[in-house]
Amino acid sequence: MKKKILGFLVKYKFTNVDYVNLNLLNLCKQFNVKFIDLSKITLKNKIYNFQSKFQKKNFSYINIKNIYDLKKSLLNVDYIFDYGQSLIEDKIINNFISKKIFKEKKVLGLISGAIPNFFNHNSTQKIYFLLIYLFNIFKYKKFFLIVISIVKLVKIYFNLLKKNYKNYKFSYDCILVDSDLNEKKANLYFLNSRKIYVHYKDYEKHLIRPSKKKYNSNYAVFLDESIFDHPDNYETWSGYNLKLSKYANNYFKNLNNFFNNFEVSTGTKIIIAAHPKSLYSNYEYKKYFKHRTVIKNNTYELARGAKLVFAHASTSVAYAILLKKPLIFLNNSLMFDIGLFSRILSFSIETGCKFIDTNENINYKDLFKKNSTLYKKYIYKFLKSSKSKNNKLWNIFFSEVNKI
Repeated sequence: MKKKILGFLVKYKFTNVDYVNLNLLNLCKQFNVKFIDLSKITLKNKIYNFQSKFQKKNFSYINIKNIYDLKKSLLNVDYIFDYGQSLIEDKIINNFISKKIFKEKKVLGLISGAIPNFFNHNSTQKIYFLLIYLFNIFKYKKFFLIVISIVKLVKIYFNLLKKNYKNYKFSYDCILVDSDLNEKKANLYFLNSRKIYVHYKDYEKHLIRPSKKKYNSNYAVFLDESIFDHPDNYETWSGYNLKLSKYANNYFKNLNNFFNNFEVSTGTKIIIAAHPKSLYSNYEYKKYFKHRTVIKNNTYELARGAKLVFAHASTSVAYAILLKKPLIFLNNSLMFDIGLFSRILSFSIETGCKFIDTNENINYKDLFKKNSTLYKKYIYKFLKSSKSKNNKLWNIFFSEVNKI
């Protein structure tokens, strides 16, 4: 039987890491996949040049320059899969989607990547969040942030009200839903779309893990977020934001002091799980993390072998949750300045894990104590739909999409 052609839309420049983490080899076995890179439209030409190149395999990878290129690339596909909700969120593309070509194709979407934040906490958690937030504002003497924070919360709230997908010109024929939290969004905004219940990409990695551990020594792992050089986020990339660039030295100095104290107190070394899209060279990583071991593209395996996982607000904390590892969220006054404090606090609240200040006196040995009481709730809320089958994501997708 001849494979059907799937146009796979991506809003950021794709990398080899994306291909592996999304288990796209499995998808390519079932469809003739045409990857269509929209980054020149969606990123407005600001950062895509800095991304690492995607090595072409046995499929098509097309860089779209404009909306007419997009139309041409979609002429012979059977399905359009909108991986990053570009058809919904980008005004240029959204104005184009009502054209005849989209009416002739089956358009599939994905609601993915829900992360902890103030608005998806329950009522008790919201009160706790506000109390901790206010306590730390007074603790760090960041009083001006009270007004700024209120303005930001109000702005986010009204943006959420304004962002009503029902007002757009089309609805997906089919929508993939990867968590119970995203199911609520799907039922609200995509009422007429067929729902396919799946899981988040990090759960896919956990599902297909090899039986043998790759790392087994006495170590804790830090999940690097590439705060100052993430290529997908040019607004917080130090190459564009000189203010953030000035914070970088203080950030690494504070972090390394904490790691030094931890290593001396516990006899456990720290390994850095480098962010897969980081622009830092190996030399720069060694320089910033004081010659600690830095390993890229092996975050899951590093978390699997670690005795303890340190993080700020990386989505890769999912690995620690799935592997039932002790998880510690690192915070200090600098996190207010670079806009991470709220995210770190929300992750801590949803996981039930410790939220510590790297500048305070800490009993480092106590950090190994595991509190995993909220892990199961976290998995279904953020990582896996409770209605999904325990099967590979694209196997579920393939079996259901043929029913459309």
